[in-house]
Amino acid sequence: MGTITNLTKRNIISLFKNGYTSDDIWGSNYIEYDCIGVYENDYEFLERIYDLDNLPSKDPRYENAKADIIHHTILNDDYDKCWFFTDDRFGLCGENDEIYLHFLCEIFDPYVRDESENWEKFLKLVDDLLKEDGWELFECGKISGKVKFGYRRYNPDNYRYIPFSIRYEKLLKNKNLILTIPMSVREKIKQFLNNSDQQLIITDDSGFNYNSFISTEFFNDVNKFYEPKYFNGNNYVSTDNINSFIMDNYPEKVFDIIEYYSYQKQDESFIKFINTIFDNSDLPFILEGFRITESNSFSIEDSTDKAKINDEDLKRIIESAKELFSKHEMELACEKIWDAFERVKTYYYPDISDKKGSVEKLVRGISHDSYFYDLFNTEFKALTDMGNKFRIRHHEKGKININDENYYEYFYNRCLSLLILVLNSVESQTSI
Repeated sequence: MGTITNLTKRNIISLFKNGYTSDDIWGSNYIEYDCIGVYENDYEFLERIYDLDNLPSKDPRYENAKADIIHHTILNDDYDKCWFFTDDRFGLCGENDEIYLHFLCEIFDPYVRDESENWEKFLKLVDDLLKEDGWELFECGKISGKVKFGYRRYNPDNYRYIPFSIRYEKLLKNKNLILTIPMSVREKIKQFLNNSDQQLIITDDSGFNYNSFISTEFFNDVNKFYEPKYFNGNNYVSTDNINSFIMDNYPEKVFDIIEYYSYQKQDESFIKFINTIFDNSDLPFILEGFRITESNSFSIEDSTDKAKINDEDLKRIIESAKELFSKHEMELACEKIWDAFERVKTYYYPDISDKKGSVEKLVRGISHDSYFYDLFNTEFKALTDMGNKFRIRHHEKGKININDENYYEYFYNRCLSLLILVLNSVESQTSI
């Protein structure tokens, strides 16, 4: 069942169909935006999304939707504005949220939207309506410098600063996530953050504006979560000094201040430089937006799972994935098969102490010569890269959304094929 209500859909139709009135000190302004953007005709816009030649006509005089639409929107012009939102041929009035959200993303696509009109205001209004039903439109990339939009589940926490050390407090406490940042790397981070500090205009609760700096506001804001401290010899004492906080502190606290700077600056060059530091220092993390997440082949969320997986366990997981796939629940099937793939990679070292070494043994176990070793080793790496880049598990953040069900099917089948090969190898050997 879809989560986008008919009320939300009705309000979105009304917005595009009737526009809205905005009041300011100069009076009232009527603002409108045509959702087909730069296209002159409805059918030209709809052809971007649908195969109109193979959709049925609602007019018995015409053999397909394209001829029908041309007649009623150009020759006769007797279809209401925004008529396609309620036409059952396009799936926009049904319960499939993905179809509806994909359609909205097309309205604001760089190839469609009219840059000379009020598309940004309408994007915000549509986004506000969607958030009430748990969805949002977000910047997912660029085309020739123009922002492209995708959709994802709305999470209010994505828009407020919550320190890394707080988000992963339980994993850090249980030593399921162990961090180290060498002093040489801390020195680079310290110098970069000092150079990146800038003045801010802060509005307090009374509405009074005052000038401050990112470094100063970090210590003010982080106090909402914990008292900022540093190691002075053997004593862990309070500080409001950025250099002490970075150089003589727990690694997760260093991540906290990096994220805060990124949160305040909203600067792609800042993110790129931090990720260069991580990459050059072999730190398996990546800064995306203002959140630091893992970039290695296993997920932080999965690191608490230490149960050794045998072939029967794997079979049960795979059978569960197959059942979901047979019900055409592609997203859940893909997530389940990916769980099996991630878990089988820890077969030899179930405490995740050496996942790379475990995969190496797996690959050698299913290979008969150097050619097939290279082939299967490349496949393991390729699938791992997919898992790192795309949001296959629904709870993962900071990854690329998969907005096409066919892509889920592709990932599922590719992963399943490799797992079947591994299982067959397991069953033909006394030990894997």
